[in-house]
Amino acid sequence: GGEVSVQSKPHEGSVFTINIPVELAPTSSGETTHDEAEQRNTGKPVMMVVEDHADLNDFVCKAFEDEFLCIAAFDGMQAMEKLAEQVPDIIITDLMMPNMDGNTFVSGLKADEDLAHIPVIVLSAKSQTDSRVDLYNLGADNYVMKPFDITELSAIVDNLLRQRQQLKDKFRQVYLPTELAISEGRENTQTPVSPLLQNAIDYVMRNLDDSGLSVKQMAEDLGVGRNRFQKEIKDLTDLTPVEFVRSIRLNEAKIRLKNPAVNVSEIAYAVGFNNLSYFTRSFKSEFGVLPSEWQGVGG
Repeated sequence: GGEVSVQSKPHEGSVFTINIPVELAPTSSGETTHDEAEQRNTGKPVMMVVEDHADLNDFVCKAFEDEFLCIAAFDGMQAMEKLAEQVPDIIITDLMMPNMDGNTFVSGLKADEDLAHIPVIVLSAKSQTDSRVDLYNLGADNYVMKPFDITELSAIVDNLLRQRQQLKDKFRQVYLPTELAISEGRENTQTPVSPLLQNAIDYVMRNLDDSGLSVKQMAEDLGVGRNRFQKEIKDLTDLTPVEFVRSIRLNEAKIRLKNPAVNVSEIAYAVGFNNLSYFTRSFKSEFGVLPSEWQGVGG
C-alpha cells in the first residue's frame, strides 16, 4: 500500500522516497502494537514490555491486553527509541538482553528527568543478591524472578500503579494551586505551602502552555540547584518534579474543561500537552474519566 520513488542526477546523487501509510506500517516479528484511535477513545494506560524472547514478550503483552495498551521492545536500545515517541505508565523489562541490557536500560531511564518517574519491574532468571541490590540502587521498583506467576506479576503492577495514584491524589488534596482553588469557586483551605513549592507552582502556571518546560531550567530560574530542587519537590509532594508539573497541568485542564464550548484538543495544547492521545490517557489515569466524559459531567 506504499510508494517508492527515486530522483537521481549523474555525479550528484540520488534521493529515495518511501511513503508508508501509517495504518499499514509493518511491525517486527512478535511485536505488539496499539492503535492510536483506540488509545484516544479508551484512555487505557500504556505498558512497555522489554524482553528479547519473542514468545515471552507476547505472553506478557497478551496477559495485560484487557487493561493496557502494550508496546513491545526486544532490547533496551529499541525501548529507548520507542520511549522517544510514547511514554508508558509502567515498564516491565528483562535483565539479560542484547545491544543494551536491563541494567544499562534502567540506569538510562532513571537518569532522564522526563522518564525517571515511570515505575519499572525487572524480570530475570538471575538469583544473585547483588543483582537485585544493584537494580534497586538504580531505581527499579520491583524485581521478579523467572519463571514467574503471571498472577503475582499482575498484582505487583496493580500495586505500583495504585501507589502512584495515591501520591497524585495526595498532591491534589493538599497542594492544589491557589489559582485553581479560586477558579473552582472553593475557599482556599490549603495546607501552608513552603516558599519553594509555591514558587514552583507559580512558575508552572506562568509557563503552562510551554510543552518543552524543563525541570532543569525551572530549577535554574528559581535559583535552586537541580538536585536540591528534585529532592525538595519529592519530599514535599511525594512526586517527582515531572509528575509535579504534569499534575498541575492536568488540574488546570480539568477546570478549563468545565466550559463545554472549548475543544478538548485546544485545552490540551493550552496546558502544555502537544500529544492529544497522551493527554487523554494522562487525564484518565489522573481522574478516572476521559476528558470528553468530564466535559459532559464536570461542568
